Amino acid sequence: MIAAGKVSASASGTTTSSGPNAQNQAWIRQIMSAAQGAGSSGPSPLVTGAADTYNNQQAAGKVGTSALSGDPTAVNQLMNPYMTQVIGANNAQWQNTNAQDINASNANATAAGAFGGSRAAIQNGAVLSANNLAQNTQTAGLLSQGYTDAMGQASTLANMGSNAAGANATLGMGGVGSAQQWLLQMLKQGYNGLPVGTTGQTNTASGDGSVYFGG
Repeated sequence: MIAAGKVSASASGTTTSSGPNAQNQAWIRQIMSAAQGAGSSGPSPLVTGAADTYNNQQAAGKVGTSALSGDPTAVNQLMNPYMTQVIGANNAQWQNTNAQDINASNANATAAGAFGGSRAAIQNGAVLSANNLAQNTQTAGLLSQGYTDAMGQASTLANMGSNAAGANATLGMGGVGSAQQWLLQMLKQGYNGLPVGTTGQTNTASGDGSVYFGG
């Protein structure tokens, strides 16, 4: 218990208190001021830096969780950004292949005296059909691999985000705890910041172990 004034015993045996004097009040104000300063100074930069990292990981984890839940926007965010270029280049190559195969088919039809006829048209159609099937199979394979990779990354991000959320919660509880713990810690810092020689002393006159600040 903290008593504001100095307690003394009278000749009759009764205990009286002189009440708080100016010096005691000044010391108490010092404690409260130091406590408020400690509280408003905020957490250590190391704690803030760790929290920023965990916040970024949580944000990435949300994208991963959304992708695993089937959100197409989140899935596209995790797809390889070069996939479209790869598929586009493959399609362009198949256009060249189609042109070469049609030229070869027409040459065969010309040699057989069937160029421009229905037989040549059927042959050209069969060539393009086979090529389109091969092209679509390749495209589907590329997309399937890209989706599998994206889901793997989504799972990794979701786990990272979950771990970061737990770490952030632990960081918050360790840095603040309950409101009562925080207040007591701030008061302790204020008390420890008193000038040398003004440490509280045990009030022996009262017999209850209370503490007073000289005066």
